[in-house]
Amino acid sequence: MMKCMDEVSVKAVIFDLDGTLIDSKEDLADATNRTLAEEGFPVWPVSQYGLFLGRGLRNLVWNALPEEKRDDATVERCRDKILADYGKNYLVKTTMYPGIADLLDALTARGIRLCVLSNKPDVVTKKIIAELFAPWKFDCVLGAGVSVPEAWRPSFAGEPGFSGKTLASAESAPGQVSSGGSVLSASAKASLAKSLASSEKPADGFRFLAMKPEPEAVFYICEQLGLKPAEVVYIGDSDVDMQTAANAGMRSIGVSWGFRGRQELAESGAWRIVDQAMEIMDCCH
Repeated sequence: MMKCMDEVSVKAVIFDLDGTLIDSKEDLADATNRTLAEEGFPVWPVSQYGLFLGRGLRNLVWNALPEEKRDDATVERCRDKILADYGKNYLVKTTMYPGIADLLDALTARGIRLCVLSNKPDVVTKKIIAELFAPWKFDCVLGAGVSVPEAWRPSFAGEPGFSGKTLASAESAPGQVSSGGSVLSASAKASLAKSLASSEKPADGFRFLAMKPEPEAVFYICEQLGLKPAEVVYIGDSDVDMQTAANAGMRSIGVSWGFRGRQELAESGAWRIVDQAMEIMDCCH
């Protein structure tokens, strides 16, 4: 195992989901390709989707569509179809990466709290964690579409030494806040697919949290934990994840087994890059 220099005392970790904890590329590619085929558009090889993922579903749709078909109406229509499809097929081929189970055991044994932040809809993010990661306790699981009061700011924002990027307003995102649950029945999956296909808007006086690479969702998680960003490490596989950590004033660990690879992580300023899951333990003391 590698040995990280300048180890930081870590009280919690925030994991990216797709490309970090789980290999979900095939399920996302299949849902997208089925929609593209239904619309009469060319489909993409699964390998191409590694470059499309990481900035939310709308960005995935925009990249997957032919350049001349990227008008708002087509993007939104395809996005809704993909959400409905993926809501029924999000764990068909998706698996946990090798070594992740041992890593979660080791982090838990060391008393390091576990969290997840994903740009995919909150309801799906929570269901995946509930179904694939039931043996472990996650203190906070967050995806796109979580609403907060319009004036919300983290309590530590005004403290000396706070280095986070200026907070931004969030773009409306699909999905609803959902608690974790057991394995979904067929009827529950159908209900989930229906809810994902609808575009939700926050109630009056509320707004959606800004998602990665904006730091606001990271600050929200820190607030829920009662921790400062300096006490938390962000772990992900892409430039978006490394940018998110930098914007939050948080150290980042890049994982080379995900969708992007070492070069992108290094160019994005990763604090450390690991090739095996358990190497993360050498960076968290």
